[in-house]
Amino acid sequence: MNRKVETRELNSSLFLGLLMLPFFQPVGLFYFFPALNQVFNTWEIVSFIIVVGLFLMERKASKMFLAIIAYEAVLFVSTLAGGSNNYWRLAVSCGEVVSLCMLIEIAVRHNPKVLIRSMLCVLGIECMVNLFTVILFPDGMYYASGYSWNNWFLGYDNKHQLFIFPLLCIFLIFTTHKQMSATAEFAGIVLFSASVYMTWSATAVVGFTVFILLIVLLEFRFQLGIVEVKKGFMINLAAFLAIVIFRVQNLFEFLIVDILHKDLTFSKRTLTWDRAIEYFKDNMLIGIGQYSREANKQMIGLAHPHNLYLRVLYETGIVGAVCFIAIILILAKKMKEYQKNRYGYILSVTIFCFFLIFQTEAPDYMTTFFGITMLGYHIEDLTAGMVPEHRRQVRWLYPNLRIRMRRRNMYVS
Repeated sequence: MNRKVETRELNSSLFLGLLMLPFFQPVGLFYFFPALNQVFNTWEIVSFIIVVGLFLMERKASKMFLAIIAYEAVLFVSTLAGGSNNYWRLAVSCGEVVSLCMLIEIAVRHNPKVLIRSMLCVLGIECMVNLFTVILFPDGMYYASGYSWNNWFLGYDNKHQLFIFPLLCIFLIFTTHKQMSATAEFAGIVLFSASVYMTWSATAVVGFTVFILLIVLLEFRFQLGIVEVKKGFMINLAAFLAIVIFRVQNLFEFLIVDILHKDLTFSKRTLTWDRAIEYFKDNMLIGIGQYSREANKQMIGLAHPHNLYLRVLYETGIVGAVCFIAIILILAKKMKEYQKNRYGYILSVTIFCFFLIFQTEAPDYMTTFFGITMLGYHIEDLTAGMVPEHRRQVRWLYPNLRIRMRRRNMYVS
């Protein structure tokens, strides 16, 4: 029998913040204070136990959660079958994903306002500390093997976006609920995005620039239909085939070389893609599993394939790819009718930009992506529980204006 968890603790931002904090670990902190690593690991186990207990009390799992569980299970089985000794680290990573998804699923049903506040506080504090370290140490805060000096509070520069993208999404949901001005929204976006442009990770810069442009269009009452989850995924899947398989990037040398200051191999990524494709061809059903960064360097030349779609095939094969696509399709179906909802559109833009950066990145840390995915799946609960203050309508962005510009593939509600 399904029932809703009734507990005062779920109405506490402090309680939820403490539960989710170990799933957003700032690795730079552990470099200077190694003892804290064990503290956070213990904290993570305690949080996991509490979250599982709350989840079992509710006795209700969504299709999205089951699909994520299936994907993580395939990844774990592939790793064991492939002979990798990276299973313990993978178990921790899978545990983080599952725990955060369970926590979001419970909290968004119970009190989405508290959930959004908690995520905003945790991610906001971490990203502001990270910005502070970037300002103090513009050339890098410390050296980590395999990463050079480009490390700060949140770790390597390419990892920052995995914290800041979700933060911007949560921040815009919060400002919509509070009916804050566009000036306040853009001030927050500039502040939170500053570290990305200061460290200048080309992948992150492209993703954040697209994100900001899409939000600017939203403020001018334009919504681009291409950010709808299903369309966005198909567009990025086509881009994956064009870039990774057919190498059309050679046609955009002016952008890649002259503006982004990258070579046409994307810092030797194309060589890694070729090797990863060969491994996939030899293990098409379930892939080879997840190996350590050092092992991957020996096998494919870099620490990971640097393309999420290829990494899914490389590590989990066709079975894992089917599970991953199922996650996207379940999300797309759920969010389709909420595309004109401001919350839904903000989540769609965030997920679209995640798809975009995944073209040249395939991070080990997927916790925040799956967390935003779970939040998007529960868009109905989010909308019902976070009606904007001052009684302003949120379901339709601008209900008195019904202009559709289909020829330009954009519309205003």
